[in-house]
Amino acid sequence: MNKNIGSTLVIIIIAYVVFFTGCVEEETTVSMETPTITTSSTPIPEQTNMSNPSLISVVPKTTKSTQSDNSVAIVRIGAIITDPDSYEGKDVILKGKYGGWGHCEGAKMGITGHPLAISDSAAVIFDETGCIYFEGVEWISKRPISDPYNPAYETIAIKGKVYLDKVGTPYIGRSNTEIHILDNSGGQDYASIQAAINAAKNGDTVVVAAGTYIENVVVNKSINLIGAGAGVTIVRGSNPHDHVFNVTINNVNISGFTVKRAKSEYDYYFAGIYLNGVKYATISNNAAMYNEYGIYLQASSNNTLTNNTASNNKLQGIHLNSSNNNMLSGNNASSNIWAGILLGHSSNNTLIGNNALDNQDGINIVQSSNYNVLNGNNATLNSYGIDMDSCNNNVLCDNIVSNNSGRGIHLYNSSNNTLCDNNVLYNGDCGMALHASTNNTLIGNKASSNKNQGIILLYGSNKNTLIGNNASDNNYGIYLISSSNNHIYSNYFNNRKNFYFDDPIHNNYWNITKTCNKKIIVDSYLSGNFWAYPNGTGFSQTCADEDRDGMCDSSYALDINNIDYLPLAHKPETFSNTIEMQTLSIPLNSSRL
Repeated sequence: MNKNIGSTLVIIIIAYVVFFTGCVEEETTVSMETPTITTSSTPIPEQTNMSNPSLISVVPKTTKSTQSDNSVAIVRIGAIITDPDSYEGKDVILKGKYGGWGHCEGAKMGITGHPLAISDSAAVIFDETGCIYFEGVEWISKRPISDPYNPAYETIAIKGKVYLDKVGTPYIGRSNTEIHILDNSGGQDYASIQAAINAAKNGDTVVVAAGTYIENVVVNKSINLIGAGAGVTIVRGSNPHDHVFNVTINNVNISGFTVKRAKSEYDYYFAGIYLNGVKYATISNNAAMYNEYGIYLQASSNNTLTNNTASNNKLQGIHLNSSNNNMLSGNNASSNIWAGILLGHSSNNTLIGNNALDNQDGINIVQSSNYNVLNGNNATLNSYGIDMDSCNNNVLCDNIVSNNSGRGIHLYNSSNNTLCDNNVLYNGDCGMALHASTNNTLIGNKASSNKNQGIILLYGSNKNTLIGNNASDNNYGIYLISSSNNHIYSNYFNNRKNFYFDDPIHNNYWNITKTCNKKIIVDSYLSGNFWAYPNGTGFSQTCADEDRDGMCDSSYALDINNIDYLPLAHKPETFSNTIEMQTLSIPLNSSRL
């Protein structure tokens, strides 16, 4: 460590005060934009038995000059106050064991049975964890912890905030906790954030103030590790051939950091934030950049990654290997050399509202990663938007995949996946491609304005079902090469060329039994497809429909072995994954009765 860059960092633990000395250097502030996409289904980490957790504050000495000396008063519940006037103009921290923070309003009103009474002028400040402090307090009275039903006594006149024991500990139980807060009175010296973690115990919260810290940190305590914000709290590995944050224990919360410059060495690859065999961790609001991997989960399950930015990493922004049942939401993965987000040998994960921008692959699902759900993600300006290889039973719905230089959504050697209601637009090759992939379902997708094909089925992509898709404004609508026994119906094709077959002997099915389905066709039926051309001369645009049943009065022969016997005469107005239908007795691929 460069001793010339040293500065003092302050730690408070329980009833005593310690100081912390670390490296702080000038560095350009890193900005991190939080995506606007939100989700309401993020799992809460499982709690362990964490008794008497503490709040530990880590503050560089360079920020100390902005604080008033002795601006914080620490008051233990039940203590004897000998000089109430000394608390005027200070923020008061209430220490001691007391619980029931549903009592916040009761405390404000001074109801007996609560451990404190606060002036009615106070406003209770809440977050998702409950009430955390009182704003605008004029006075506070305490009751003994031994007998909280006695009248209030020992009134303190103050002009600051009154903090409770909930600040910074969102996953700690609401009773029998203690509060510990920064005091500027001096204490012991520590040389690193690692030393602060070593001094903590399970359940504590370590708060790291703005500054640049040069070290590799092993998180081996179940703690909350909170930075002042990814733009201002920067941790750079002192050893570039190691992880910046290496998490080895369950129930960890890391947020508000920029982590950078974890590089590879020989065949070892290192990450900004690395979880190995970890459960119930929450990694949120961090920026991981200029590493080999941004965030890497190895054999780690039931974790939450939310609102992180992973950019300019050499391999993947976010990588899950042999990691199951994790939630990734609202993350930005951009300008990574390989993939924005990669899942390998990882199943039952949920990806919601993530952005993958300007990577080789936006989202890459490989190596038997099965039963994952991708919903509401945005993959833009990559080579491939979403690329799946040898994976089954995944669900990809409501994603926006646009302006990628190659294929929008690509499945290779993958089966029994569902692709629904995706918008796949303006891609440089095709919109949606199935290659050697079978028994997949594509329903309600829009594959439009792609350079080549809207939808392409290649080389043994058999027994797939395509329902209610819109392939328009492409060079080709649908393109089939050596693929057969696919069921393709109730789709809308309006392209310069709507179809192509390399071999007419491969039979595919272009309509099903005539079925009533007003959810898919207004006043019409679910049956064949709508065939249009941009100039208005398509078969469905010009065919006769004398009985006004919504289907052309004649079949449409794409070639000798591919015939749509029930082509639609009305443009489909609405596609839906919920299909209510009444089957009429018209055989599959037969002519109409």
